[in-house]
Amino acid sequence: MYKPFSGSYHSKKKKISYWHKKFPNLYFWPNLLAILLRGNSLAKKGQYNKSEWVNTSIETIRLLEKLGVSFNIENIRVLEDLKQPCVFVSNHMSALDAFIFPSIIQPFLDLTFVGKISLAKSPLFKHIIMSRDPILVDRKNPREDFRYILAEGKKRLNRGISVIVFPQAARAKKFDIKQFNSIGVKLAKHAKVPIIPIALCTNVWESGKILKDIGKIKPNRPVYVSFGDPITVYGRSHDVQASIIDFILGKLNSWGVGT
Repeated sequence: MYKPFSGSYHSKKKKISYWHKKFPNLYFWPNLLAILLRGNSLAKKGQYNKSEWVNTSIETIRLLEKLGVSFNIENIRVLEDLKQPCVFVSNHMSALDAFIFPSIIQPFLDLTFVGKISLAKSPLFKHIIMSRDPILVDRKNPREDFRYILAEGKKRLNRGISVIVFPQAARAKKFDIKQFNSIGVKLAKHAKVPIIPIALCTNVWESGKILKDIGKIKPNRPVYVSFGDPITVYGRSHDVQASIIDFILGKLNSWGVGT
């Protein structure tokens, strides 16, 4: 298992080969497919454990770094200091989001996530995803989804498993406040656990025109991830939701992206 990230992390500058610069996607996709095939094979056998999940995540980050992608992760100390499960609430920009969080968070806190049930049908990810005991909804009936997320999320949190929530309706390069719902805040309040907001920029991985998960890699675009300090939900949920939005907007503005 790889050594966990600590404090903050910034990719070291590396000399990038001509072929990696010229044809980043020809390098990235076959190698990522090999990583995923191995992970899915282990998951089918019931052998895809927490360590393997972290390894898949780290291998993906290293793969992108070989192409010249710079990763910048801030405030990891929040995870090091936290001694209880929590709800992570993050904006959602690309397929890369789900790949990078395991290597950052899982070494400190057991983790799962809320996602779309269609993920369980993806040939690239389905076995890996289902091995992590996710909370999957179909987004056809918002009220039923809300009740299900509250009930299943509380079960995971009571078992000591933290939950990542992406409150946006879909991945988006731009952060739209109107699409950013308060389900994460309500889950944290319901389960009586803190919230940690996350701001990220992962537009290095573009959405595909035919298959959304398979798009172009743009190595000149840096990846940013920043963890906010824990927030305890007292009183009005609206105030906590506003704090999360302010944190994400502030970070995106400081990075000059996504707003």
